[in-house]
Amino acid sequence: MHSYYLHTENATQALDDIAKGLSNVRLSTDLHLSEQDFSLIDKELVLDEDNKLTVTELKKIIKRQGESISVVMAIWTLWKIVVLAITN
Repeated sequence: MHSYYLHTENATQALDDIAKGLSNVRLSTDLHLSEQDFSLIDKELVLDEDNKLTVTELKKIIKRQGESISVVMAIWTLWKIVVLAITN
């Protein structure tokens, strides 16, 4: 069984290509070590016969990673406020 890492860029590319009606998309699922073509069938990204992602699942990947970035930015902002309060 393969392991895949899909980040926002991959999910966005797959969604764009599904919307364009393309039959495949070229992605890196191993942190840009390599790229390969994946099929787009019935509005799903087919990673292999056991792993398919729907449009809804691809959108969740984008949303989840966006939320993670927002949390990191909020923590960073809070840290800057604390440092400013201590140093002033």
